[in-house]
Amino acid sequence: MAETNRIAVIRALFGCAEDTADEISRSAIWRSNKAGEPVLHQGSDHGACNMVVSGSADLKLLGQDGRYSQIATIEVGEPFGVYPAADVMTTDVVARRDLEHISIDAGVLARIAEVRADLGAALARLFAKQLQALLGRFAARLTLSATGRVYEQLLLEMDEDRRIAPVPVVAALAVQAQTTRETASRAVSALERRGIIERHPDHWRVTSPRMLEEMLV
Repeated sequence: MAETNRIAVIRALFGCAEDTADEISRSAIWRSNKAGEPVLHQGSDHGACNMVVSGSADLKLLGQDGRYSQIATIEVGEPFGVYPAADVMTTDVVARRDLEHISIDAGVLARIAEVRADLGAALARLFAKQLQALLGRFAARLTLSATGRVYEQLLLEMDEDRRIAPVPVVAALAVQAQTTRETASRAVSALERRGIIERHPDHWRVTSPRMLEEMLV
């Protein structure tokens, strides 16, 4: 990608001025990961703040019982990693879809934000929005049934064309919804019987998002 294009992307991601984006670009490293590939590991030292350019990534926590818990999904324009300084990763980060992201040393980014108000304000908005989404997810986890959490996850994975692609792995869907594989499988089968989901070889299609939303109980 040409440098001018990179600056434009950084400016769009952070909502900052062009000269600020230019300064960030000089310290940014562009990285990519294939779907399913580990990006960062829980317990490892990490020194960068990362921003998703395309694709998405899952934050997963390995508990004492050896089971993974799905904490959040990081989408385009959202940060992951550490900030404002190097720290130990509290979760695994795994590419959900083919992932492109920029990596900026956390300390360098913090120093730029200290002297450039537009970046400081942009980071405050980004982290506040992410915190709100995370709290919303935990609230849903506490109030929704196991089946409702499966349906919520399907809505999260649906694109603007009401497609879910690639085809979800039911075992992975169960982990993301914090339930058993059997519960997830029964939930999906119930949707298929009612015609709310159509299964195709390379994707699933939600025929009625409204009906699916109404089943979030």
